[in-house]
Amino acid sequence: MRLRSASARPTSVSRDDLREAIRRGVRKINVGSALKSAAIESMRAALADAGPGYNPYEVIGSGLPNDVMIACRQAVKRVTQGYLELFGSAGKAEGF
Repeated sequence: MRLRSASARPTSVSRDDLREAIRRGVRKINVGSALKSAAIESMRAALADAGPGYNPYEVIGSGLPNDVMIACRQAVKRVTQGYLELFGSAGKAEGF
């Protein structure tokens, strides 16, 4: 197994390589770039959906369906859940 440089984007390392790294004892894998990328891409999509005549009070922090922050939070949650499952950590924390 050959892992790419630590400076590479997380998406450049395959899920199979990540599983193998964990199997071989790697205990720390940085996923911040993947989470930030998911957040930014979800915000871009949500803002594009809002269109040019958007009301800023509705699209940022309103809690309404077109709130970009909700889209961002859901995207980060989805990526996080995927990593928890990949890493074998899903469902192991009590009380959450």
